[in-house]
Amino acid sequence: MIIIKRQLPIGFLVNSTAKLPIYTDLSTTNQFRLFVFEPANIDWQTNTAHGLLLNRGHWFWKRRQLPKVIYNRIYPESKLVNSKLQQLPDQIILFNQVTQFDKWQVYQSLQTNQLVKQHLPASYPYDPEHLPDLINKHHKLILKPKKGHQGVGIWRLELLENESYALYRDLEFPAILPNNPLTLALVNLIIDPELYLIQEYLDFQTIDGQHFDVRILVQKNQKGQWEVTAALSRIAKSNYFITNISDRSVKGFTLLQRLNLPALAIMTNIEQISKETAQTLEKDFGHLGEISVDFGLDQQAKPWIIEVNGKPNKELFNEILPTKTISKIYLQPILYGQYLNSLSH
Repeated sequence: MIIIKRQLPIGFLVNSTAKLPIYTDLSTTNQFRLFVFEPANIDWQTNTAHGLLLNRGHWFWKRRQLPKVIYNRIYPESKLVNSKLQQLPDQIILFNQVTQFDKWQVYQSLQTNQLVKQHLPASYPYDPEHLPDLINKHHKLILKPKKGHQGVGIWRLELLENESYALYRDLEFPAILPNNPLTLALVNLIIDPELYLIQEYLDFQTIDGQHFDVRILVQKNQKGQWEVTAALSRIAKSNYFITNISDRSVKGFTLLQRLNLPALAIMTNIEQISKETAQTLEKDFGHLGEISVDFGLDQQAKPWIIEVNGKPNKELFNEILPTKTISKIYLQPILYGQYLNSLSH
C-alpha cells in the first residue's frame, strides 16, 4: 500500500465532471483529496470552480478556489480553454499543459535528441507537390492526421512492383489504382494538407500474422523524476494494420518472449528511449507529468516510435497488470501533484 500524506487537494481538470471510481477506492486506503471540475464550471474572474471533492472515499459537490496544482485531463483540446488556462495566476501549477500532441511538432522536437532521433521514421509535412517524390523514394507511406484521432483517418499508400498503387484504409485489403497523375490527385483530394503529415511506412514484425505495438507509460514520481511505470502490447485485429483497432492487449515482455526476441534488452532500450522522449518534449510542450510512447519493431527488432500520446489511456492496463501496478499508475499523478504542492510551500 502506498501512503500519501493528507495535504492540499489535487485538481483534476476534465471534459465532464463525474466521480472517478478508481480514486474512490484508492482514497479509502491512501490519504489524499481530489477536486474534479470542468472548464464550463470555472469562474475565471475569481479563479473558483464548482466541482466534486473527494475526501476519504466520499464525494461532495463544492465550490472552491482552484487548487494550487491541477492535472489536465482535457481531450480533445479547446483553444479557448487553453488560452484561459495560460492566464491563470503563476501560483497555480498546471501539468500536462498539452494533451493533444501535434505529430509534426513532436517529430521536430525529438529530432533534437541524438538517441531518440535514431528511432523516428522519416516524416514530412503533407505537401501535394512532394507526394510523387516521396512515394518513389520510400515506396510505402503512411498518411496520418497531425493531431490524434485514435487511429481514425489513417491511410497507407504503396508503390507496387508492377508500378500500380495500393491504397489502404484501416484494413489490409487495398484498392489497386493505376500509376498515373490522376491517382495521386485523388489522394490529394482525400487528404487535407493542413491537417496531415506523411510518414515512411516500415514493415514491422507481427505475431500470428497480426500487427502489434509496445506501449510504454512514463510518469513523473514523487520526486519529480520521470520513470517507466507500465508497459503493454496491443495486438491489432486480423487484417488491420493499425493497433488502435486492437483485438486484445497483453504484457509487452510476454509478447517479446513469445517471438523469441531478447525481451529484457529490448524493453530496457525502449524504456530509456521513452524517458528521453518525455524529457525532450517537456522542453518544447510545457509542463508534463505523464506521456505514453508506442513502438513497432522492424525485422531486425529495432524499435521505432509510432506515436507519442499526451493523455495516456490507463484503462488499457487494467485487465492485464497486477492490482499493485494498476494502483501505482493511477496514484502517480497524485504523488507528483503532492510533490509540486510541497514545492509551492
